Amino acid sequence: MEIYEVKGKEVEMGKIGDLAERLGRSSQAIRKWEKRGIIPPTKFRDETNKRLYPAELIDKIAEIAKEENIQAGVSFDETNFEERAHQAFAEIEEEILEEE
Repeated sequence: MEIYEVKGKEVEMGKIGDLAERLGRSSQAIRKWEKRGIIPPTKFRDETNKRLYPAELIDKIAEIAKEENIQAGVSFDETNFEERAHQAFAEIEEEILEEE
């Protein structure tokens, strides 16, 4: 995790591997989730165009995954994970990107 400046704010961000580790998945699995629309694409990228996820978002997604009992082999159709993940992305990204 590193600190990045976004809209004049210092924001702790992690890369896709940080999100994957918290969820017990591979980075490749997270990319597949994004491609399938299970999670939206992040609005943040580093200078080499790698995905960045706010630490607050990583924590929230991990919390949602735990509450929705997301584990290997469980169908996302049987949970509210996708809806809740999209809502978390929207709320946290909007909060970071809003002008002060």
